Amino acid sequence: MAHDLSAHIPFNMGGLERCERERTNALWLIEQMESPKARFVGLHNLKVAMLTHPSLSPAYLKSAEVPIALENNMTTLFLGLKGDTPVFAIDVLDQEAAQLQDVGYSFIDVRTIAMQMHGPDLAIIGHARSMMSWHLKNRYCGNCGTRTLILKGGALRKCTNDDCAMEYYPRNDPVVIMLAHKGEKCLLGRQHRFPPKMYSALAGFLEHGESLEEAVRRELHEEAGIHSSRVDYVSSQAWPFEHSIMIACLAEAAEDMLNIDKEELDDARWVSVEDARAALAGDPEAPIAVPPDMAIAHHLVRHWVESFDDSQKK
Repeated sequence: MAHDLSAHIPFNMGGLERCERERTNALWLIEQMESPKARFVGLHNLKVAMLTHPSLSPAYLKSAEVPIALENNMTTLFLGLKGDTPVFAIDVLDQEAAQLQDVGYSFIDVRTIAMQMHGPDLAIIGHARSMMSWHLKNRYCGNCGTRTLILKGGALRKCTNDDCAMEYYPRNDPVVIMLAHKGEKCLLGRQHRFPPKMYSALAGFLEHGESLEEAVRRELHEEAGIHSSRVDYVSSQAWPFEHSIMIACLAEAAEDMLNIDKEELDDARWVSVEDARAALAGDPEAPIAVPPDMAIAHHLVRHWVESFDDSQKK
């Protein structure tokens, strides 16, 4: 497709200037944090401080609203500049979270937020959650066990043992998500945790030593027992659960006979263009449902349906 599909996918396009050069300067970071313009995405147990009235929106707290977290040097991460506004993510303690709730803020799970709002603010919230999740899991050196120190506003953690001095950069875990297709049908599967009727594109983590194309072919064969030939990249999504990058692809199936791995999937089926289109439209009479548009699987199915329709018009 001519346009950039990723620009329309939730959790993408936060629009922050990440200030790669400036953030290496510790004094500059302190100035940004102490600026009266500074705003903080407050997180508690990875839930985000939000305003719920008159509509759901990010709190973007002022420093005076998170004094305990700042004074106690809790995890504070520089996300970037929003215009001339420095934006940070900050981990708040139980006491401060309770105080924020007392004055009208609510701490809400990011999946719930994504069901109700899209756009740059959601991307910033997802960025904050993803970074905070990684940092909370990497407070100690994996090489020697010593405490690590946040540098570059969170773009780096370094072991404080001078004899080790290992450096750790926030990681994204790559996940391939693929829609196999053959003729006028595409392959969708469901897991036991899905809501009734819900089917989605198959997905799996990229393994060491694999290209994206190899991972797509392996996952399709492992989960559904089919072989595929051509693999085409479609788009990607910054996915903050926990800190992944979803890589969406289409794959041409070589056969349509399925051999489903019941440990991975409850079911898988070939779905016609008509049924996929009805599911995307939310038709209650459709034989299946697809994930909501917060998930790249929704956009991958829509992309395939629209591409198929376009090809039929030619």
